[in-house]
Amino acid sequence: KLGTPVINVLINKLIFSSYLKGKQYQGKESAKGKVAIVTGANCGIGKQIVRELSQRGAKVYMGCRNLEAGQTALAELAKVGCCSTRLVLLQLDLCSFSSIKSFCDEVAAAESKVDILVNNAGVMFYPKFKITEDGHELTWQTNYLGHFLLTASLLPLLEAAADEARVLNVSARAHYYAGPINLEKVDQRSGWDRLEAYKSSKLAQVRFLNIFKN
Repeated sequence: KLGTPVINVLINKLIFSSYLKGKQYQGKESAKGKVAIVTGANCGIGKQIVRELSQRGAKVYMGCRNLEAGQTALAELAKVGCCSTRLVLLQLDLCSFSSIKSFCDEVAAAESKVDILVNNAGVMFYPKFKITEDGHELTWQTNYLGHFLLTASLLPLLEAAADEARVLNVSARAHYYAGPINLEKVDQRSGWDRLEAYKSSKLAQVRFLNIFKN
């Protein structure tokens, strides 16, 4: 027999899970003929977005840091009905500006437009301070700078899709709790905190879309 404390825990868990789950989109629109890009496409939210877009008829470029993990995801997506001929796996490491450039060059060589860009890849609470090869703090570059550069580099292809183009940043509620961002300190070890680094990167990620929107 369940005691009252256990029942309370279960009820709270259900409420909390429902809150985190949020609303689900139920539309059945076709994405046939659309070209989409999804970063962090080999697992989690990114992989599910790839699945949904592919099953709606889109051609999807899967940007993955780890190509082996990407290949595994490709095989799993094929098993659930995704058309492998419309899935393109490319390496994309947001911790490397040169990797981002190479990715964009490959897409531009193959496509005349990009209809959908989903900036999904990211790191959360990276356990230690680390500087990338480009000289930036890892969380800041992965979550914000890398996606900013990616979006800016793909802008001509997005503009070619005219009013049909969409850019989506997968963010987090953590940005509500971020303080003012000091751009002179985001790459410094002194005072670095993994939670604050994450919150700041997510706030910057939300704000930068306003630049492109205008």
